[in-house]
Amino acid sequence: MVRFLELAWDAIRNSVQALAGWLTALAEAGTFDPRTWPQPVWLVLALLVLAVALLALVRRRRRGEARSVPEMMISHGEIALVDAPADAEPSAAYGAAAPARASHRLSLTLSNLNPWPVQLLELAVRTRGLRQPVVAEAGAVVPPNGAVDVVAELFDLPGDVGVVELFIYSNRGARRTYRLSAPLEWEPWDQRFRIRALATRVAPVGLLASQEKRRRERRSYQSAKRRERQKDLAEATWRRAEELTSRLRERRAGAADKHVTALASDQPSGGLSGTGEAPVRPLYPAPNGVRRVERADDAPARSGEERSREQPPQEPQERRRLDFPDEF
Repeated sequence: MVRFLELAWDAIRNSVQALAGWLTALAEAGTFDPRTWPQPVWLVLALLVLAVALLALVRRRRRGEARSVPEMMISHGEIALVDAPADAEPSAAYGAAAPARASHRLSLTLSNLNPWPVQLLELAVRTRGLRQPVVAEAGAVVPPNGAVDVVAELFDLPGDVGVVELFIYSNRGARRTYRLSAPLEWEPWDQRFRIRALATRVAPVGLLASQEKRRRERRSYQSAKRRERQKDLAEATWRRAEELTSRLRERRAGAADKHVTALASDQPSGGLSGTGEAPVRPLYPAPNGVRRVERADDAPARSGEERSREQPPQEPQERRRLDFPDEF
């Protein structure tokens, strides 16, 4: 670290010495004519002028925004526990966090430090244990350089930290809707949320807490309806698949029954019914590839010559001789 600082100091000193030497040389030559300055000097001067202009513009814009934001202040603010839930333990209110599903009362004083009136639209409270803010309507006009007392009944504020938000309307400035927010801290010894008035902030907003809550509820409703439609579609698809499977099974069973019936109708019934007809017995194929069929009762009437003509003669096989070695 020390080596880095030494190198940085040497670089700065060398740059200053070079600049001083260049200015001294110009002074000795007596040529301070800007037309003789090199192009890098003009580039450095242009960058310096541009940086100064941007800095002045940013400071002016910040001052304008600070002047347009109304100056508001919260005092005597608290959210006291009124009634704990019936099923909660007596010591739950004295824990490290506020109990769930309990009744609270918000009370504060809102001061307007501007020379014009301000309209209070609504207030919202957000705590660590909530998914959506608790919104309460508070319609009051704060007179110029005046104050109003705000009281609201709230329900179900679990958690140990949070923030209270006051939405106000002002007819001065480019923006019209602002949010005044202050952090909350749970004090179990007093059973209340204390509003830290010295940490308040005022910022322009485009949506109210009620509009934001309504959008979330709409999205939740649409998501629930979408899941319900998907569930109905899946059930309908499953029932359709079961119907198609049952129809396919019925068709296969009907085709199998028809096939069995056809085989039973094609089979001759002479030997079984007692009509005197003998069953048909296939013989060996003829040399020309034609399959001959005759009845079994005609077999005794044939002579041995006919059987020998029909059956091809078999060549006698030569018997193989088994030779054992001398040493077994």
